[in-house]
Amino acid sequence: MPVPATTGQLQENVLDMEIADYIVMKVTSTGLHEFGGTTAGYTETPVNGTKQSLLNTFIYMVKVDKGLLIADRVRSHSVSWDSLNVQKAIEGNTWNSANLIPVMTSNTSPSGIVSASSVSSNQNGAFQAFDGKLVGAWKNVWYTNGESTGWLAYEFPEPKIVRKYTVICGDATDTPASSPKDWIFEGWDGDKWDQLDYVYGQTNWSGSQKRHFLIENNTPYRKYRINVFSNNGSAFLSIGELEMFEFTGIMRSLTGGVTNADGNGHLSLIDKNQGGWPTNNEWDKYIVNFPIDKIQPGKSLDDVFHWKVGVATWCQETPVNGTRHHDGVTAGASIHRIWRGSANVSGSVRQEVNYSNFSGSSISSTTIGYRPVFEYREK
Repeated sequence: MPVPATTGQLQENVLDMEIADYIVMKVTSTGLHEFGGTTAGYTETPVNGTKQSLLNTFIYMVKVDKGLLIADRVRSHSVSWDSLNVQKAIEGNTWNSANLIPVMTSNTSPSGIVSASSVSSNQNGAFQAFDGKLVGAWKNVWYTNGESTGWLAYEFPEPKIVRKYTVICGDATDTPASSPKDWIFEGWDGDKWDQLDYVYGQTNWSGSQKRHFLIENNTPYRKYRINVFSNNGSAFLSIGELEMFEFTGIMRSLTGGVTNADGNGHLSLIDKNQGGWPTNNEWDKYIVNFPIDKIQPGKSLDDVFHWKVGVATWCQETPVNGTRHHDGVTAGASIHRIWRGSANVSGSVRQEVNYSNFSGSSISSTTIGYRPVFEYREK
């Protein structure tokens, strides 16, 4: 199947994308989302979506604004708004780029250098905080050598930008008390440590718990460390795992307005093909009004977002009471949800990109589905 017919380019890294560029988004065999890379071994999802498993499939995501990508198609149909909401696909699931630190088997293998203020005499090395494992006391968890404070660092082979890190508590009975409470996260600029994050009051850890920390950082550092100056009461300090990420975001659904708009962009409970209201909803702003000069000559908006296939897009909103359905039904806000775009209606196919309507949130239909949106922090 063709790639989105924009004037942009296929990119390998989300952070390299400009408006109208696009990137492969895959669902791996374990259900994780990945951007870029080879599609060998993956099957492209049809432009009218699928109700089959999404594992080992791919679609394309188009950049429409700073920090915002929208899928070039509805990825899955025969899925209700309610079920998407249970999966947190409506308002969003956290997504991370791959952990920048490889699974370490020693302080220097397979790459980079792990170091620490001290290491327990019962351990082989500080790398156990980067080995991807959490197994019992003194195993696969970094402990200091009897100190309640200390630091843990990882040095990359080349400078990296880290915008998020996670701290994971060990799974042993002693690790909640020995987990960090107050710390500074720092980057080494070659002469001094730059403070990137200051965290305090991290209490009530439980075994194997992961906590996420976003940082405002656009500087590549070769070496990062967590410098802990208080733990949760133990005589020693421990960290189960420390992860670092280049960027993060959320995967969610589009906004589409809470009712209809008339031809002048004003609220209307009865118009059906003039767009949604408020008019700055994402369906109208980014799909209906995708720049014409960003579409390849001889191609159409449908060649970019594939809306003319009889499958509408579930949106986040509940319709305003009194909004009229195509068959005369009046919206009841507690049970209905907005959808936008083409859909099979009363046996015919609507082919109006600005068509706005609603259906019951529990309805599972081949004519309405989920179109992923990826929202991320961009410099």
